[in-house]
Amino acid sequence: IDGLAVGHELSPALAYTASRQGIADSASRALQAAGCSAAEVDYLELYSGARPGEMETELAALASVYATPQRQVPVTVGTLKAHYGHLAAAAGLLGVVQCALQLSQRYLPAVPVFNQHSSLAKQADGRFRLPPQTQEWGQAKGALRRAAVNHIGIDRACSHLLLREPLSGPRAQPAAASSA
Repeated sequence: IDGLAVGHELSPALAYTASRQGIADSASRALQAAGCSAAEVDYLELYSGARPGEMETELAALASVYATPQRQVPVTVGTLKAHYGHLAAAAGLLGVVQCALQLSQRYLPAVPVFNQHSSLAKQADGRFRLPPQTQEWGQAKGALRRAAVNHIGIDRACSHLLLREPLSGPRAQPAAASSA
């Protein structure tokens, strides 16, 4: 874990919708805590909820942090929810586990077609990249692979966690294709 930031939004309203500023602030503070720039993050795990406007707000907020002129290649995005649906309280934790596995196995999963896919693709267009198929996670010479996990909690919390590949120790290897 390289950096973490959690912010809480105060509002007397019963219905909660995360704000663009709250999401962007958490992302910026996590990058600062990690001591890295947005251009050093290769993958972004999205919360991508299904409430009206939520995906648009999340992507606009994260674009203000990650889709900067300094970035030469758009950051790759994905969402666990595209694979498994909303996993309630486990969604944030499983996003972290998924990113840790992606870093150790050095792959970027495809984003399958799901009920929010066309909206995600439309909102991501030009600012983020959706991998059409699972692929090896390339690495710039001398750079570390880094991933960020964005989460919006029902408790009005916006959290952003930065992970990086391990510098030493055993690495998991992707399973070899069977010849059956």
